[in-house]
Amino acid sequence: MARFFNEVALEFIEQREISGKSRQQAISRLEKYAFPSLGKLQVQSVDADNIAEALRPIWTTKPETAVRTRDLILRTLRFARPDGALLETTLARAITDRLPAQPRNKNFAAMPYTQVPEFMAKLTQKKTMGSLALQTVILTATRSGETRGATWREIDFKAGVWTVPAERMKMKRPHRIPLSPEAIAVLKAARVMPKADLKADSLVFPGATGKPLSDMTLTKILRDMKEPFTVHGMRSSFRDWAAEQMSMPGEIAEAALAHAVPNAVEAAYRRTTFFDKRREMMEAWGSFCDGSDGADVVPIRKGRGQ
Repeated sequence: MARFFNEVALEFIEQREISGKSRQQAISRLEKYAFPSLGKLQVQSVDADNIAEALRPIWTTKPETAVRTRDLILRTLRFARPDGALLETTLARAITDRLPAQPRNKNFAAMPYTQVPEFMAKLTQKKTMGSLALQTVILTATRSGETRGATWREIDFKAGVWTVPAERMKMKRPHRIPLSPEAIAVLKAARVMPKADLKADSLVFPGATGKPLSDMTLTKILRDMKEPFTVHGMRSSFRDWAAEQMSMPGEIAEAALAHAVPNAVEAAYRRTTFFDKRREMMEAWGSFCDGSDGADVVPIRKGRGQ
């Protein structure tokens, strides 16, 4: 039986048990920006052209709202269509191709993800503690402060995991980060730097005085390399890559960025399944940054077990 997009979207929100403010926001976005043009289309017939036209009026004027609405549309299609999981990535790229570039937040200007491999190749030539810290920020999609404050106690090389304690996280919850081979190589390079101190509570990336590197140290690297982007914007580069190149739900990239989960049900779901999926994602990201993936679309590789 043919089903309309608006019916399926509301069913998706109900079954995902999105509640409270998140539910209201999701329904409001769909009603304002998706349902007027997509609502009465059969879910199997919704394509990139339809979605792009629905988003066009707000794509540049309300970029964050547009992206969140796009993600809701894609999640609905993934939920409703047998080919949804495979279709999501190609649709995201096709939608972007049909719309103008969105304005960037000047405070967090992000490098286009397609430029990251070339930038990383240049960055690895700089044999400094700051360069290693910036590489780690990029490869782990962490915030600058999380990387600059890292200690060796937090790094488990054998398991390939970096655990940032709650007191150092923005959301005040511990964050387990699966380390790609490329990230592990950078951390091992930090161990043999002249100022390295390998005691458990010592900083992974100490500054010249033994204190944590300043945020300006990493910013200066970008400026010296004539890059008009910010350190924090590298997280957006990762998020854009994940949206357009990975056949995984957007929630997994959000978990990698340690963003808040909207409700307890999704938080429980993350605890049981997201870490292994994040390992797959971070290993693919590491290969992409290293320039060794060998394709425009990054393949999903099987992650290592724990």
